[in-house]
Amino acid sequence: MSEADVQVVQAAAQAWAEGGVEAMLELADPEVEWQSRQDLPDSDLYKGHEGVRRLYARFADELDGIYFEPVEVLDADRRVIMVFNWGGTGRASGIKVEERGEAWVFRVVGGKILRVDEYPNKDEALNAIEA
Repeated sequence: MSEADVQVVQAAAQAWAEGGVEAMLELADPEVEWQSRQDLPDSDLYKGHEGVRRLYARFADELDGIYFEPVEVLDADRRVIMVFNWGGTGRASGIKVEERGEAWVFRVVGGKILRVDEYPNKDEALNAIEA
């Protein structure tokens, strides 16, 4: 992993927080693959920019005020792990939803995000890289 890869991931997180999914996609390869958390029943592999838009829409359709707060960025054997908190408020229920300490593993190639794998926490992300 290079410092440039870390900067791409940090810029993508900031872009998403400030400008939404479209801003983040400017830093993703058109052929990006995004694996949602496999510990959840609706896990799926989303391909390309359109796939990432579909993934984001699943949350945007249900939650208002979605936020994304990076907590830690780790060097992880040619990958970048970002640990973060995210949440929002249920559109129909008004109930606040929050996920703390989720971890995503990014693979950056040529200055663009090529793959993202989601994990429920940092330990599981690290274990997956070591496997």
